[in-house]
Amino acid sequence: MSFSPLLLSLHVSLFATLLIAVFGTPLALLLSRKKLPARAVLETLTLLPLVLPPTVTGYYLLTTFGIESVAGKIYRSLTGSDLVFTLQGAILAACIVGFPLYVRTAQTALSSMDRELSEQAQVDGASWGQTIFLVRIPLAKGGMIGGISMAFARTLGDFGATLMIAGNIPGKTRTASMAIYDAVENNDVQTAGLLSLCLAGMCLLCTLLAVHALRHD
Repeated sequence: MSFSPLLLSLHVSLFATLLIAVFGTPLALLLSRKKLPARAVLETLTLLPLVLPPTVTGYYLLTTFGIESVAGKIYRSLTGSDLVFTLQGAILAACIVGFPLYVRTAQTALSSMDRELSEQAQVDGASWGQTIFLVRIPLAKGGMIGGISMAFARTLGDFGATLMIAGNIPGKTRTASMAIYDAVENNDVQTAGLLSLCLAGMCLLCTLLAVHALRHD
């Protein structure tokens, strides 16, 4: 049995989770504000990939970043290649499906912290940036770590959205979930079982880490 699909899944998930943390943290900080215009709209759009069927999410990614789409042409002009049926496409799909889990968890952690500490830091002369990076984020780190862990687990096992935009190309975009599906189709029970066990084990570890981090937030 080849473990290359599992290694590819880890590669995709690591990059996707990094992007989720980079772009999700500012959004979580924004949504944690008490007075925010159009909060309901932003929260709805953020959570939408969590409730949409993965194939629907993948379809919209495909139509948005397809070869003939505006976004697809812009991406091609910037990188010289297409996003569809590539490793980058798989990372994008993983980002979209894991994004809501991190943002929602981080938002909750940031909203529940004692705001008097932030206000006191500003009274003592801390800048806006210092308040965020030295007070708010450290105090909410448990929730943020929990959110990252759950997002990583979600990206690790995505199937529908990844299949739609990245395809199932051996050695290129065939992640562990795809390989499990192919193994079942070919009646290769041993490969399907081993890959499933590996994914389940890693997701279990991520969930345990998330629970521990959230309990000690």
